[in-house]
Amino acid sequence: MKIHRSSERLIKNLELSEIIDLKALQSMMDDFHRLVRIPMRIIDLRGKVLGGVGRQDICDRFHRAHPETCKHCIESDVRLSAGIPRGEFRLYNCLNNMRDIATPLFVCGKHMGNVFSGHFFFDDEPVDYDLFRSQARKYVFDENEYMAALESVPRLRRGQVEAGMSFFIKIADVITSASYDNINLAQSLVERDALMVSLRESRKDLNRAQAVAHTGSWRMNVGRNELTWSDETYRIFGIPEGTSLTYEKFLSFVHPKDREYVDREWAAALRGKPYEIEHRIIVGDTMKWVREKAELEFDKEGLMHGGFGTVQDITERKLAEANRALLADTLRILNRGGDLHLRIAEALGLIRVRPGSTRWVCGCAWVRTTPISNIRVFRRSFCGRRIPSA
Repeated sequence: MKIHRSSERLIKNLELSEIIDLKALQSMMDDFHRLVRIPMRIIDLRGKVLGGVGRQDICDRFHRAHPETCKHCIESDVRLSAGIPRGEFRLYNCLNNMRDIATPLFVCGKHMGNVFSGHFFFDDEPVDYDLFRSQARKYVFDENEYMAALESVPRLRRGQVEAGMSFFIKIADVITSASYDNINLAQSLVERDALMVSLRESRKDLNRAQAVAHTGSWRMNVGRNELTWSDETYRIFGIPEGTSLTYEKFLSFVHPKDREYVDREWAAALRGKPYEIEHRIIVGDTMKWVREKAELEFDKEGLMHGGFGTVQDITERKLAEANRALLADTLRILNRGGDLHLRIAEALGLIRVRPGSTRWVCGCAWVRTTPISNIRVFRRSFCGRRIPSA
């Protein structure tokens, strides 16, 4: 069985009880005991009994109940069963003089516990009753009850025990395989959770970076006519995050005067033309400029099946360009003469939000009804330098 390093690291921090399905194993042991009447139990390396069947009164009422004999039980389960090679079993007398058999449980190459069959006596060997009477007197057990419990201990044929141990070795392999699968599953879940945390952090970083750059992203599934937008793209277009989108829905946000142009460029992109355009969008009662660029994906037949693109809010850039152009024209008109009112009106037509509204441009509000003699041109330029009053 191939063992992954991640599983080896994980197993170091786990107990046997944490990686085996005790309920399922207990049910299997119960069924096995009903058929062959061979006692069985699973014990970890600390001596803790995790499950079992066919437990004997002499163990539960006497040996495990007395402090000294209980130490003998744990020492037998831990020390006398140590060092058994995987796939083999060991027959021994426990320190309380009962027959026991053990086979080891390995998980990811690590010995983590044992499968025991006991306690019992072979049916062809005499029981030393005097020895057990002396144990009853030594540990102050009720002798009659102790000897009655001894009589109820199973007497098993040697062939029966050997067949049982062959089954126990297979059980150990089943437990090992199931435990390994559980560990791999646990490791996969840990890695999945770590990946999900990493993805959430990466998404947060991406959203933060897009917000700073005023650049969103989108993906188009042509077959389903489905648009997927990043959080920043939703913010740029001023609609709630998670709104269901299609290409037609996107076009409805485009400025009416730019809609035909955008649709024409998209149709050309479907035929292989690069898609990189600038256009206006309507956001509530305002207007924005955006720059879009896309990389489209085509199948082997040359048909587009999807695309990925970016959208950047370039409104401030457009305003700055309009400011510079207006400043240059204003200075030229003042120097050479001309209709300054007309040029200002044209500039306002480019950058204002709605007809008849006033737009703040680089800190100065241009009002079309303001007489030319009262206009103080650009007290502050787009780069922060002062310009003398006109």
